[in-house]
Amino acid sequence: MSALRFVFLIILLGSPGARGETPLPYQKIADLCLVPPEEIVGLKPFRVRGVVTTWPGGARKMAVFTIHDGTAGIFVKAGLPGNEGEWRGAPGVLGTIRVGSEIELEGVLEGGSFKPNIVAIGIKLLGQTELPTPKQVPVGRLLSGAAVTERVEVGGVVQSCIPFKRDTWQLRIDTHSGYYIAWIRGFSIDPRSLVDAEVRVRGLTGSSSNGRSEFLRPTIAVIRKEDLVVVKPAPADAFTAPKVSLNRIDGFSMTGRSLHRRRIEGTVSYCEKGDFCYLQEGTRAVKVGLASEETLQPGDRVEAAGFLDIFGQAAGLRGALVRKLERDVAIKPIQTSLAAIRRSFEPVKRGMPSNPHDFDGLLVEVTGRLLSIQRLTERGKARLLLGSENELITADLAASDLDGLAELRVGSLLKITGVAVVEYAASRQVQELSSPVGLNLLLRGGGDVEVIDAASWWTPQRLGVAASVLGFVLVAVLGWTITLQRLLVKRTARLEDVMQVHRDQELEFRGARHERQRLAADMHDGVQQLIAGAAFRLEAAATHLAEVPPIVHTQFTAARRALLKAQEGLRDSLTGMLHIDEGPTEFPALLKHAAAAMEHWPEGLVEVQVEGERPYQLSRHVKGSLMLLMQEAVGNALKHGGAQHVSITLAYRDDFFEMTLEDDGCGFDPKSAPGEGGGHFGLESMSHRMSWLGGTVEVLASPGEGVRVRTRLQRERAESAPSEYLQETEGGNDLP
Repeated sequence: MSALRFVFLIILLGSPGARGETPLPYQKIADLCLVPPEEIVGLKPFRVRGVVTTWPGGARKMAVFTIHDGTAGIFVKAGLPGNEGEWRGAPGVLGTIRVGSEIELEGVLEGGSFKPNIVAIGIKLLGQTELPTPKQVPVGRLLSGAAVTERVEVGGVVQSCIPFKRDTWQLRIDTHSGYYIAWIRGFSIDPRSLVDAEVRVRGLTGSSSNGRSEFLRPTIAVIRKEDLVVVKPAPADAFTAPKVSLNRIDGFSMTGRSLHRRRIEGTVSYCEKGDFCYLQEGTRAVKVGLASEETLQPGDRVEAAGFLDIFGQAAGLRGALVRKLERDVAIKPIQTSLAAIRRSFEPVKRGMPSNPHDFDGLLVEVTGRLLSIQRLTERGKARLLLGSENELITADLAASDLDGLAELRVGSLLKITGVAVVEYAASRQVQELSSPVGLNLLLRGGGDVEVIDAASWWTPQRLGVAASVLGFVLVAVLGWTITLQRLLVKRTARLEDVMQVHRDQELEFRGARHERQRLAADMHDGVQQLIAGAAFRLEAAATHLAEVPPIVHTQFTAARRALLKAQEGLRDSLTGMLHIDEGPTEFPALLKHAAAAMEHWPEGLVEVQVEGERPYQLSRHVKGSLMLLMQEAVGNALKHGGAQHVSITLAYRDDFFEMTLEDDGCGFDPKSAPGEGGGHFGLESMSHRMSWLGGTVEVLASPGEGVRVRTRLQRERAESAPSEYLQETEGGNDLP
């Protein structure tokens, strides 16, 4: 259309005469089809007159059909909700329209498709007439998309027939220039008998488009039985097709490639039911797309009759029918690798493309180290990634077969047998010779995987799990240590009760001392040695784990520190137990003696002061518990507060006994102090000790001002254990 004609069309469609009661202008469909998509929105309503060339049939409120006015054809949408034009047509008019109806319609133009459509506002039925004569268009024009919505007549060979829905079938008709899809419906013959027949079809062309409304391939709707003409019927037996060898499946012919079936024979090396299989003969293999649900097994000797498929790197068959001949011997795999396949390709030999041994589709055997295992859930497959001769090779097998390979671990050396699918580089040469760049193997089952050298069971993941379990054990050991400390207090009270009940104080004292020393020895020779041994083993293990992830080294180091902390706390407890028996009987002197015996404390760190005119004797279990509390508080002042001096004041009052410890350390904020959850048990331990004695403890601290720990105990509880306490601790062994 000339520029002047197009400008005239725009002025005419947008003129005021198109509004109000003035009749809408008539337009030619050919002119409407040429309106650019960006200008469709601004066009005004118009009228067209033409004949209906397709119709889905039956009365309905909504319809999509095509009309032709002699210049071109176009799709029409009528009665559809949500479109730009509001339907104002007479009720029931859509039910009266048939193929061949001559109509006049008012509408607006709609974009969004490969070719513009008309949205009908109203339709007037004028009568019945003949359909436009089909145009015998060249196949190239049909495949270019220039003949969309035209009635055409083209020929070709039917290469497949697929049922769509109800009595509608989809025929793939191939030509030497390409293929198109023909839709047929309601034919009296079995459409499957048309496969391999040479036909001519007449009908209305449509288009298959992508998401961008770009043309992909043409379709033809054949609406009448007489519009499909069989020029040459298909053979009654597909296996009467000419037989060719696998290495001559697409050989030279003076008449060019045939569009009809050809027949090959070979041994099945791999098959996916209802999809495809590979046939091998010697050192040549061919991929065969199946047209049936035939069950084939590797080793079956078969014939396949199908159509040439040249859309891959190597020619194969598609739409093939197969029949078994006999059971063949197993195919011997060829030992190779991607590097070897690469070396077998020579880009040019004496100025001409070489004819290398391409390996594509052959049963091969490769050896490599397993690098990873992936599950392709959408396909029900699993993929193995192998490293072989500095190349990466993949292998696919059914996920169910992978589940049966329990010993398959990353790092193992494998020998894998499967059908080779070679990936080729995109060729830029005129002669289109491409070199291999990748190799994937199709495995027939779990038996195609042989483990030559299994990888170690210890993987980084399992080491992480082992470290987590060990950490749990260490936490249990720390809990056991706290339990032993509590048990020590209970046994001390039990020994004190025994000493008060028995008349012979000396005998009671010796018995108590013996029990303390035995318990200390048991804990020293048992638990403390176990903790020391575990710390040594962790340190030794850490020196031999140079190649594991850093997180494992971190876990081992943290575990060893926790064990050493538990060992230090247990050692202080044992020291306190021995000082109760070996030190002075007076509590102030006992505290000084115990502080001097702590070799890792600075000399002169602890100063003990006494308040009260008449100091009274404290019971042995009270002295032992307060001494352990003192050790915990002073140790915290040194370790966490950096204290240089700790003052201990013992106040002997008439009603209560009070012990106050003050240090000159850096102090802390009690609200943000870490507790048991962070691995700190000091404050909680002091609180538990005073709770066992029936007293209280108060910790006063602030950042930069040191810490004051004040304990208070009623005098009657300080001098001897109450009867309720004795009854609670008389139950025997308190070990968990």
